[in-house]
Amino acid sequence: MSLSRSKRALHVRLLFSFRILACCFPLILVACAVFKASPAADRGFIPSIGGGLVEVRGQVPFNRLLILPPDQLRTRMKGYDKLVVAEVDTKFVRRAIRRRGMPPRYRQQRWDELSEVARYMRERFRNAIIYHASHPLKVVDQPGERTLVLEMALVELVPTNAVVNTVGTVLGVFVPGGGLLKLPAKGSVAFEARLKDAASGEVLAAFKDRERDKSAPFSVKDIQQYAHIRESIDEWAEQFARLSAGAFLVPVGDSLPFTFKPF
Repeated sequence: MSLSRSKRALHVRLLFSFRILACCFPLILVACAVFKASPAADRGFIPSIGGGLVEVRGQVPFNRLLILPPDQLRTRMKGYDKLVVAEVDTKFVRRAIRRRGMPPRYRQQRWDELSEVARYMRERFRNAIIYHASHPLKVVDQPGERTLVLEMALVELVPTNAVVNTVGTVLGVFVPGGGLLKLPAKGSVAFEARLKDAASGEVLAAFKDRERDKSAPFSVKDIQQYAHIRESIDEWAEQFARLSAGAFLVPVGDSLPFTFKPF
């Protein structure tokens, strides 16, 4: 009898949990639309639609993904077995920093931080391919036969305002709505990328994306300038590894714009 009551109680709890999830799911979809970062303006690093490339719509993790026609791309990707990840282009962000008219010391500091983020990005994309369980491409340092080259450019880099976030977090504990102070403190990062034939320079795929700091009730990343940006880069690298492993024809979902993880 006791066991039967326990089973009924478990069934009721599970049913209640599923109903709560069903009610919350539309809210989650709305939140994704609200908090998802808007696309960055085109910088011209990737080609426009046309010129042999078509836009992929549906379940893609980037703001835009352009590829050769699917049947053609599937065949072409089978002809490559190596990948070079080029150094990340930083000229667009360097120009933006220069235009802000910072004192030379602070401008140089931002340029140094930009260079470090670029190095981190290249390394994460390399490692995502290297440590992928069954990726058909081998990462190499120099192009050769049957080689693709991944070229990337950072086109926006705005570090998190750790000071304002710290104040907003503390204020939110004592004042209702005080946490809203953190909204303008969010950082952002955007990039454009193209995957090319190493010999001919032909672009087989191109993509771009922009991410803002993830929203969270509390996150240690909010009090670090580049922690959210590194997380976005990590997610981009994993998404690229999964997309390229499937010749850009296997759907890969986007990351959520919010998290409940404090670290």
